Amino acid sequence: LSNVLQSDPCISFSLSNGIAEESFFAKVDGMEVRVRPDYLTKFGIYDLKTTNDASPEGFGKIIANEKYHIQAALYKDVISAFMGVDLPFFFLAQEKAAPFVAQMYLVPDWLIAQGRTEYREALHSLGQAIEADVWTAYQGEENRDGVRDVSFPRWAIKEVLV
Repeated sequence: LSNVLQSDPCISFSLSNGIAEESFFAKVDGMEVRVRPDYLTKFGIYDLKTTNDASPEGFGKIIANEKYHIQAALYKDVISAFMGVDLPFFFLAQEKAAPFVAQMYLVPDWLIAQGRTEYREALHSLGQAIEADVWTAYQGEENRDGVRDVSFPRWAIKEVLV
């Protein structure tokens, strides 16, 4: 643990008397899955994230953009199935730049529910791809036998004399 995490009494207490990076396996919606939480105690499941912004608003955007809520829901469900107990899921966000602010976040039930819906949709799509042995890629009108034109951003296009 970093000095910042160790110096926070709530975080250091949360990350004591548990197990680090242990794998758990389960069958979820017919698919074999594995999760490996950073830390697990009788009080919760903890995932450490380094970030540019550990503020509530900034880290909330990061959770949405990186789909961390899907990870939280899957970890929570697999560990609950394995252990027979429903544990809360926490993110420990620590900023990458000085003063390396750290913040613990409890993932609320409504966000776990949304993540659960999204991981089940993903598992369903994966199951269909495995069954049909059809693996879709990016699709569009330009698709010519699997070859597409690159999509270059308009702001980066310069006029060139040809």
